[in-house]
Parts: sequence; C-alpha cells; structure tokens
Amino acid sequence: MKDKKRYVLIKVQSLVNLDSEEIKKAIYQASLTLWGEGGLSKANLRFLEYDAKTNLALICVNTGELENTLCALALKVKYNEQPIALRTIKLSGTIKSLGFSHKKTS
Repeated sequence: MKDKKRYVLIKVQSLVNLDSEEIKKAIYQASLTLWGEGGLSKANLRFLEYDAKTNLALICVNTGELENTLCALALKVKYNEQPIALRTIKLSGTIKSLGFSHKKTS
C-alpha cells in the first residue's frame, strides 16, 4: 500500500543568509536530533526545494509522521551556532494548492 504524503511549506528565519544545502541540512538535523534515524526513516522526509528570495522551503513527509516532523522543525533553534527558526506556513496534499512555484527536477 502506498503511503500518503503531505507537503509542508516552511518559512526560514535566520540572521545569516543560508543556501539550499544548508537549509536542507538544518531540516534533516532537526528531525534526526529529536527522533533519530528510525523516526527520520519512518517520516520519509524529503527536501524538495528552497527559494532564497522568499526564504520558503518545501518538504514532503508521510502523514503518519507529520506531527513528529512539525514538532522537530519547531524545536530547531540553532544551526552552525547561529539562531534559526523553521516556521510551518501551510500543509497540503498537493504542491499546487500551497501556492509555491516548485520546479520539478528529474
């Protein structure tokens, strides 16, 4: 049976400019620190894209682990000794309804 997934739009707030790879690491670190490798695996967390102009990141997560992932993101307060906040803006079952212009790469 196919797992249902939800797309999460995240606002990244930081005092320093971070690139896409750093945001990706911060998001994975948040979940890994709180729930460990098993929790990260269950969540099937996938970083899809980061828009540096709007500071918005797009991730995909299994619905069963959605609350755990949101909790981990909310608790992430530092990355590389710099303050960071990962604020959940919107949740949806489709990227289109988030209003985020995702450039699909294959």
